[in-house]
Amino acid sequence: MAAVGGVAPDSDAYAAHCARLTSTAEREAVARALRRIVRDARGRGPLMSSRVPLHVPNIAAAEDVIDEITLRLHSPRMVGARGMARLRVLLADGTGPVYRYGRGDLVGRLRAALAEL
Repeated sequence: MAAVGGVAPDSDAYAAHCARLTSTAEREAVARALRRIVRDARGRGPLMSSRVPLHVPNIAAAEDVIDEITLRLHSPRMVGARGMARLRVLLADGTGPVYRYGRGDLVGRLRAALAEL
């Protein structure tokens, strides 16, 4: 039984959501987003942007883990939906460690996501 307001793990909607999270298209989109934040953190991105500013030191410290994740996302091996969800939340959370004014341990969160992949 799922918590109130949650989706039961055996439901068709949950299965569809997991399938979308682990699809090749989603894997490629997340890998592109990770590569983009590394590129932008290195100063190779657009000069003007409406995106939330990146936390450059956090991203620089996490480059090796980001490389591991992107390689894993491009590999033919299956990935776990939970790891993909963690990565999506990390990229979307403007108050998280990817972004300049965010908080948290980027390397730790990336390693946790990698472990769930």
